[in-house]
Amino acid sequence: MQQEGVPMNLLICDDRPADAAVLNAILCGEGFAPTVFHSGADVISCIKTGVPIDVCILDIVMPGLSGVELGEKLRQLGFSGHIVFLSSSKEYGPESYQVGAFDYLLKPVSREAVQAMLKKLEQTVKNADTKSVLLKTGGTMRSVLFRDISHVEAVQHNVVYHLTGGGEFAEYGTFSGAAEKLLRDSRFARCHRSFIVNMDEIAAITGSDIMMRTGRLIPISRACAKVKQRYFDRALMR
Repeated sequence: MQQEGVPMNLLICDDRPADAAVLNAILCGEGFAPTVFHSGADVISCIKTGVPIDVCILDIVMPGLSGVELGEKLRQLGFSGHIVFLSSSKEYGPESYQVGAFDYLLKPVSREAVQAMLKKLEQTVKNADTKSVLLKTGGTMRSVLFRDISHVEAVQHNVVYHLTGGGEFAEYGTFSGAAEKLLRDSRFARCHRSFIVNMDEIAAITGSDIMMRTGRLIPISRACAKVKQRYFDRALMR
């Protein structure tokens, strides 16, 4: 059942109404009231209107936009919630994690599989950590939560902390000093001599670039190529 104090707005997109109805019934039985769509275009319209959605459960095989393509579109629109993919085939698993998938469910969906996914999801939300970094900006000390940091960039003699909400804080100091504070936490990884990324905020990795959920494209240097495998390993473990 949905845990008290952990409210979540769920969205289902499956072009097969019967499959969507089965999943919807299971989620309703667990105390949720999902919004149900049968096309990617309708999901995009919903997200664009600003309807609060925390979790999108997307069928991978759909006409028009596939589930993975839809996930990419949602990330480009700034959707920072969790994405769960549905498919009748395991072969889509690795592809789905490239857009930062939280989980993967096989069809026909069982109540036990959905309950396991919900437990994992609710625990993630409930245990949102409070680790933070203390920054001195403009003569003021600010505490910024790790989970609110999208990526960090070296700009001349400043370190710029880019936030998930789109804002930023600049602190005078060395990039090595910022790296020492952040890289102790496993979610952060250095992908370039001038960039550190929060791997939980990566939308996709394509070639030699990282697309953050904020829409920022960040280069991966040859020296930091291992960040790709670290990201995929972390995504599979989440």
